[in-house]
Amino acid sequence: MNSYMAFFAAMVALSMFSSCSGLQCYECTTKNHTACEYELDPARAKAAGFIKTCPEPKEKGMRALCRTTHQTVLEEVRIIRGCGFANDTKECSGSRNSEVIVNSCQCFTDLCNSVGVTQLAPAALLAAFVLRAALH
Repeated sequence: MNSYMAFFAAMVALSMFSSCSGLQCYECTTKNHTACEYELDPARAKAAGFIKTCPEPKEKGMRALCRTTHQTVLEEVRIIRGCGFANDTKECSGSRNSEVIVNSCQCFTDLCNSVGVTQLAPAALLAAFVLRAALH
């Protein structure tokens, strides 16, 4: 019984020293750094300082998320990764006009935005191509 109490006391003491940290996401853009490329290399991204802890949302009902956005503006492609907030669990969304195509996917676990948008949501990318073809 004495060893049980010692174990319990040790666990309580250790729990006091543990820190609680927020969601971690890759935060970068290919506009500023080639290491943010489509197939993100986690070791290269860590060395470049892309791992950020997201702030906690201030609005009730919102939750922190990691986002990967594939943006085409006047045929220039950019990948944008970062933190965000949402009260929606929809995995991906997209929009398009005559000059801009945007596909954005979100996820809710640490460093989950390392993959490209097409790996997260093939259906979203297919929908963007269908929209593009329909508008041309």
